[in-house]
Amino acid sequence: MYKELTEKLDQIGLTYDKDELKFKVDQAEKHAVAQALIKKAKEISFALESNQAKSVVAALSETFAPDCQAAVNALLHYSQLNANDQLEYREQLYTQFIRHTSVFDTVMQLNGEYARRWF
Repeated sequence: MYKELTEKLDQIGLTYDKDELKFKVDQAEKHAVAQALIKKAKEISFALESNQAKSVVAALSETFAPDCQAAVNALLHYSQLNANDQLEYREQLYTQFIRHTSVFDTVMQLNGEYARRWF
């Protein structure tokens, strides 16, 4: 989506901030995935009243964006698991979700795992 949008803007001669545009496109993709997940949750009677259920949908939105179908399939899979398997799935999902955050990047940097060499 980002590449197509920047190409169109370049073709018509509009200027834009690439970082801001990339951020907005990412946010739009995650929003679209969240909408698809909420729609599917309602279709399959997956209750979204608990914070845990909303957290699962949020983590799926972040982890699977921009692939709506993969996120929906993951929600379907999760909803069919037993309680113990759901717990294990949530642990794995939350780990993936946290790895997408800037705080995780900061921890990596402070731990020396982001050492960069400039030649």
